[in-house]
Order: sequence, then C-alpha cells, then structure tokens
Amino acid sequence: MEPIAIYDAAATARLLDFGVLIDALATAAQEHDAGRIHAPVRTGV
Repeated sequence: MEPIAIYDAAATARLLDFGVLIDALATAAQEHDAGRIHAPVRTGV
C-alpha cells in the first residue's frame, strides 16, 4: 500500500502546483488587462 500513498501524495502535489500556476496566470491576465503590465514585444525572428 505504501507506493499508492506515495503516488497519491505526488499527484496531489502536482494538482496543487497546477492550481498555483492557474492562479498566477489569472492574476497576470488581470494585471495585463488593467494596463499595469505589458506583454513583451518581439523584435527579432
């Protein structure tokens, strides 16, 4: 049973990390929409 518990903990950690990523992206999108941050401009190929 121990490998299953380790797998569950790892899967939970990945889901939490994914949730943090989604939250960060949502915050960045709100900041961008409010004009507080700007997308980088590509100048080269």
